[in-house]
Amino acid sequence: MTGFKIKLAAFFISIVQFLASLGILPCALSPSATIDFSQTDQEIGAYASGYLYGIATYSVPSEAMVESVDISSISVKPDGGLQHPVGDFSPAADMAKNADYIIVYLQDVYDTWYYCHEQITNLRKLGEYDSLDFVQNDYIPKLREVLNSERLKEYEEKIVLCPFNEPDNAVWFGTQIEDENNENGFYTVFDDTVAKEYYSAYSEVYSVIKEYLPNAKIGGGGFYDYNPDKVENFLTYCKNENCLPDALIYHELYDSSSIFLSKNVENCRQIMKNIGIDLIPILITEYGTMQENGYPVQMLKYISEFEKAQVWGDNAFWRLANNLNDVAADANSPNSNWWLFRKYTDMHGKLANVTIKDYLNCEIGYQIGTNEMFTPIGFEAIAALNEDKIDIICGGTDEKARLKIKGLDESKLNNKTVTVTIETVAYKGLSGIVNDTIIVKKYEANVVCGKLNINLPKLDDDNIYFVHIAEGKCKKIIDNTANLPLRFEAEHGTLLGDAYTYNSAYATTGEIQGMVGGMEKSGDGVTLKVKLPFDGTYNIDIIYGKANDTNYADGRVSGIANLDIDGELQTLTLENTIKSEYTSCLTIEKYLTKGEHNFTFSNNTGTFVLDSILLTPLNEKPEIAVLKDADRSINGISSFLCIAPQDGYYKLTADTETDNFELLSYGLVSKESNIYLAKGLNFLDFDADISNISIVKSDKTDDNANVDLATCTLLENASYTDYLGNITSDGGKAQFEFDAETDGYYYFTFTYSNNEEGGHHPYNVDLIEEYLTVEVGDIKEDIFMRNTYSWETTRTVTKCFWLNTGTHLITLSHTNENPIFSHLNLAPRIYEISINNAILN
Repeated sequence: MTGFKIKLAAFFISIVQFLASLGILPCALSPSATIDFSQTDQEIGAYASGYLYGIATYSVPSEAMVESVDISSISVKPDGGLQHPVGDFSPAADMAKNADYIIVYLQDVYDTWYYCHEQITNLRKLGEYDSLDFVQNDYIPKLREVLNSERLKEYEEKIVLCPFNEPDNAVWFGTQIEDENNENGFYTVFDDTVAKEYYSAYSEVYSVIKEYLPNAKIGGGGFYDYNPDKVENFLTYCKNENCLPDALIYHELYDSSSIFLSKNVENCRQIMKNIGIDLIPILITEYGTMQENGYPVQMLKYISEFEKAQVWGDNAFWRLANNLNDVAADANSPNSNWWLFRKYTDMHGKLANVTIKDYLNCEIGYQIGTNEMFTPIGFEAIAALNEDKIDIICGGTDEKARLKIKGLDESKLNNKTVTVTIETVAYKGLSGIVNDTIIVKKYEANVVCGKLNINLPKLDDDNIYFVHIAEGKCKKIIDNTANLPLRFEAEHGTLLGDAYTYNSAYATTGEIQGMVGGMEKSGDGVTLKVKLPFDGTYNIDIIYGKANDTNYADGRVSGIANLDIDGELQTLTLENTIKSEYTSCLTIEKYLTKGEHNFTFSNNTGTFVLDSILLTPLNEKPEIAVLKDADRSINGISSFLCIAPQDGYYKLTADTETDNFELLSYGLVSKESNIYLAKGLNFLDFDADISNISIVKSDKTDDNANVDLATCTLLENASYTDYLGNITSDGGKAQFEFDAETDGYYYFTFTYSNNEEGGHHPYNVDLIEEYLTVEVGDIKEDIFMRNTYSWETTRTVTKCFWLNTGTHLITLSHTNENPIFSHLNLAPRIYEISINNAILN
C-alpha cells in the first residue's frame, strides 16, 4: 500500500469517527458481520478452550467448573515440579482427562523463572557456562526422574512432553555480547550459532524421552513467538536428524497476536509442506497478553482466530493458577469470561465464514499489497449452524451493529419463521461474579431465500453478546433495551486529593488510562456524575481492586471505602484482591430517582483502585440460570447446568409427564422438590426425559444442619476460637457426631479461609490451595479449598456424602497425603459447617 493510500484511509477514518461522535454515523458504515454458511465445511471445535496452569489441584477450580468449558488442552508442570506450588500433572490430568492434549512443561522441575537464570548468569561471568554440558549434567538427570513416572505412563497416549519452553529467550542458549553498560557486563542473544546448540540439546532430550515413554508425543520448538525462520530451521534440522516432534509448540503473546494468529498458522503449515514433512498438530500453549486475558471481548478475537486456524491454544498464565486463567470468578462461580467460554464450547455444527467491517476500529495497511486496507480490530463475531439453530457470539463496539446471515438455502431454517434471542453479560472485573445473562431482545423473524439480517441495538464495547436463532414462533416478545446496565468510567470523574488515573497491566474497562488509583489516605477519591433514565431500585456494581498493603501474605486485609451518593454516606468493605489490578466486584442495592446523581468514592482505610461502576435496574426474575447440557444428556439422562447465587435450598420444578424420577446424587424427586445447591455451578442429571426445568430460591431450611463447632472434640493440638484451626500435616484433629435421620445423600458445606502462599514469582502469585481431610465412617476424602486471598475473607465449598440412618463420627484432619513442597501444610481455618439433606420435603 502506498503512503498516499494510507493517508487517504486515515483521513476517511477520521471523518467516520467525527460523524460517529455526533451520533450521525451512516448505517452503511456501522460495524457489521457478514455470516456466510455457504463458504465453509469446517466444524466448530473448542480449540481455544485450553489453559496453562489453569487447574491448581483437585477441585480448584471445581469439577463442575472444569467440565463446563469442555477443555481441549492443558499445560502443566511435572508432579513435584518446583516452578509453582500448584499445577502438578496428576491432579490437572485427572480433572481434565477428556482434553485432547495434556502438555507437560518438563523444565518446570526448576524453581525459578527463567529456569536457573541467576545460576547460569554467574557461570557466564566466570566463563564456565556450556549449554550442552548444563543440559547433560543438570537437566537430563532431573528429567530421568520425572520420566520414570507411573502417572505419565498412565496418560502416555494423551500427553505431549515439551522439553524446552521458550528456548529462544537466550538464557540457556545465548551468544554472549559484551556490554559495559549492562549490570552483568554482557547480554545474550539467540542467533544461528546457539540455535544449533539448542537443536543438539533437543535431539538428545528427545532420545531420553523415547527411552522412557516411547509412545508419548513430544512437542518441539517451544518458541516465545511465531517466527517463520526459527520454525523452518528447527523443523529442517529435525527432519534431517530423525527427531521430528509430534506437535509444534510456540506462543502468541503480542498485541497483534489476535489479528495475525490464523495467518501465522497458515504460513507455518506452508513451511511444513515446503520442507517435505507431513502436517503436524500445532499447539499454541500460551496466548493472550496480560491486558487481554480475562477480558471476554478481547478473548473472542482469539477464539475466532483459533477456530479459523483449527489449532489448539492455551490461555496464558499471567495471574493465578486456580481460576482457569480468569475464566472463573471463584472455585465454582462464573465471571463474564466464563459465559463467553461456556457459550463458545456449547456451540456445535458448521462454522460460518465471517467477514467483519468496522471502520471505526481498524488498523490501516496491515495487509500491504492486498485489497484488505482496513483490518478490523474492534467488532468481532463467530457463528455456528447446528441443524435447526444458529449460535452467534459478538461484541467489541459501542455502536449499533448488523449481523448479515446468508448461505442458509440448504438448511432446515430456510424460508422458516424463527425466534431471535439476544443476550448479554456485563464485564464486572476479573473476579466479579456473573450468575446469569441479561436478555436484550427476543422477537420473531423470517429466513427468506437463505438470508436473515439482525440489527443489534447500541452495544457496550466492554460486554459480550450472544445471539440464538431457533426455528419456531416467539412465545413472548421481549424488548429490554431500556433496562440494560449503564457503565460509568472512573477516569471520567473529578479526581479528589492525590487520586490519579493510570494504565493497568491487566484487563480494565474504558480508555487506556482506565483506572483511578492513589486512593491511599483520607480525601483521596473520585466523583462521578451518573444520569439515570427512570426511578427505581438499581444494582450498583463497583468494580475495584484492593491491593495487598504489605509484602507478605498475612498482611492481606480488607479495605474500607466511603461511598457518598448525593450527600448520603455509607461505608463499603472491599475484600482483598492481592494486587490493585486484580479487579473484583462489590454489589449493593439502592433506590434512585430519574436524573443526575453524584457518586463520590473515597478512601477510608486501606489502598484500593476503582475501574468503573455499573448501574442496572433490579431484575425481579425469580428463576436462577439453567442451561441444558447436551454433552451429559445421553443414555436416557436429561442434564442441566444451573447456577446458584448462594448455598442453600432451591425449589425445582420439572417439565415432564413423569410424577417421580431419579435425580443422580440426590435421590427420588417429584415434579416439585426442594433440593440443596452449592453456590455457583451445579450439574443436575435426571434419569428421565425432561424437556425443561425451572429453579427458584426456596424459603425452606434445615434446622438441624449447622454444626456447633465449639462442642467439637479437639485432639493433637487442634484449637477453636472463632474457627477450628491448628490442623496441620504434623497433627491436629477435630471430631463431632452427626445424626442422619434417613438413608441418603447429604451435602457438607464448609465456610473457611485460606491464605497460604508458597514462593515468589515475577508476575504470578504463588498461592497454595490447602485441603481438609474429612472422614465419615470408612470414607476419607481430602477436600481442597481455594485460596481466599486473606484470612479475613471466607468462602464456601460443598461436598456430597452418602450416609446411612444413624449416628456418624465425623473426623477433620490433614493427612499430608498431598504435600506441597516440603513445608508444614496447614488446613484452612473452618468457621462453619452445615450438613444438609440433599432433598428437603
